[in-house]
Amino acid sequence: MRSLRQASAARKRARAVLLFVAVAPGLWWQPPKPAGERTGNLTIAPLPIAPRQGDPRVHVAGMWLLESDDRRFVGYSALVVGAGGRLRAYSDSNRWLEFDSPDRPSSRGPDFGAVPGYEAIGHNDLESATRDPASGLTWLGFEHLNSLRRIGPGAGQVASASPPGMADFRRNGGAESLVRLPDGRFVVIAESAHWRYPLRRTGLLFARDPVADARAARFVFVPPLAFNPTDAAALPDGRVLILMRGLSLGRWPPFRSKLLIANAADIRPDQVWQWQELADLSGLVPPENYEGLAVERHGPGFVLWLIADANRSALMQRTLLVKLVWDGRSPGSPAKTRLRRPARSS
Repeated sequence: MRSLRQASAARKRARAVLLFVAVAPGLWWQPPKPAGERTGNLTIAPLPIAPRQGDPRVHVAGMWLLESDDRRFVGYSALVVGAGGRLRAYSDSNRWLEFDSPDRPSSRGPDFGAVPGYEAIGHNDLESATRDPASGLTWLGFEHLNSLRRIGPGAGQVASASPPGMADFRRNGGAESLVRLPDGRFVVIAESAHWRYPLRRTGLLFARDPVADARAARFVFVPPLAFNPTDAAALPDGRVLILMRGLSLGRWPPFRSKLLIANAADIRPDQVWQWQELADLSGLVPPENYEGLAVERHGPGFVLWLIADANRSALMQRTLLVKLVWDGRSPGSPAKTRLRRPARSS
């Protein structure tokens, strides 16, 4: 029994080291671009779609490599569909990049910018984003600060809050998933677990705009073993797609990806939020650090956009954009979990 425990501990340590090596930007940074170099250039090169195994409900409709010599082009951790169908990617250095979907004819070039309210001193680490298409408002989630920021389509529409329920999120494992539901509620899921409860992630359900009212009901999210949530997006009927990242010791880059689906109507305070696995993407898309997910309606189904965070890596990772088409069919029976211990309410 002791040898089994030791082997399990060794695997966990190996995964932790592998994750640190893979996503820590300080290890494999690209040479810094000269200060002031804002070329505005963006190259979007299509990649071949190789036949891959995967769920028949989901297929790859396009893959592109994004590259730029603009110093504002960095690792992107969040993705939303913006005005006019433009894709807007947010970086962990609090910058944004907006561009047209590469499979649509367009004469508009890319736009680069900084998030309003950006603090030049300190580490904000923007990791999640969600947008209300009706109002044009966008909400952003920050690690390290454990805060949320609301920005408007107009200049000066900026407000921030630090919800008490996020105060104990880990500094490098906080609000990686932020979703505005169609009924106006918000869901936040922490990326990392508390050391006392390694199998669970803290989830927060806000009854309204969390910047205006930071009170939240706490629930429990239990991801697939060895996976962490990296982003989420809401569907019009209130279901939520959750992007998961795992590690594989036998591949390089060492990433695995899954898509889960859960119904926001099933969230109960202090209870486990049940989910279903929609698709294992590991045999469908190239292994990369996918951290951004955005959804668009596509006939009876949906287009799912993924973006990979390259973490300023010159040797190991790429900024990939992937277009998936999902026919809208749900999986079978909900996943079961034996973890039932209530979580602490905020």
